[in-house]
Amino acid sequence: MENIEVISKPLLTPMAIFAIFKAVAPFFLFMLIFGGVALFFKHKLGKLGKSENRRHFEVKPCLPFTEREQEFYSMAKQVFQNEILLSQVDIKRLVKCQSGNNRAYMDTIGQLSVDFVLLNKEFQIITCIELDDSTHDVEPTLSNDKNKSFYLDQAGIPLTRFSKMPKPEDLKKRVEAITKSPTSFQS
Repeated sequence: MENIEVISKPLLTPMAIFAIFKAVAPFFLFMLIFGGVALFFKHKLGKLGKSENRRHFEVKPCLPFTEREQEFYSMAKQVFQNEILLSQVDIKRLVKCQSGNNRAYMDTIGQLSVDFVLLNKEFQIITCIELDDSTHDVEPTLSNDKNKSFYLDQAGIPLTRFSKMPKPEDLKKRVEAITKSPTSFQS
């Protein structure tokens, strides 16, 4: 029999291992960095909805009406027993934008409200009512009042302003004058 000499060589020499590592090292480094960044954002985004990460402000309850508004509301409810009286109504609930630029529309009227809205039993607007005081003579309230008047007028919705508390009979006369007007708004 012949002697066959078998020479065994290691499959991976240290030089081969180093060459492979050198070739794949950038990929593993990229994956390590990418994985770390992904875990960081997952952790941060996961906390966004949790209450412990929301801003906390000290709050306390308050009355929804000023004393003047309370007085007016009580008087108006007695004068208009057959009508519906709403308070602190957003303008965006009373008028709709007909053009396509809803963002500009919301930026303009999104924070505007009227003190009261008087409705008939069919829920049609009779008039909006504003109780103006000395704050209505200065900015930004003055600009807000002009915007309210403009948009309500454009929609054909009457706006009744009182700079001082009206007497019940004066309130009734002002509203009756609106309802008898030929341009009275009917939604």
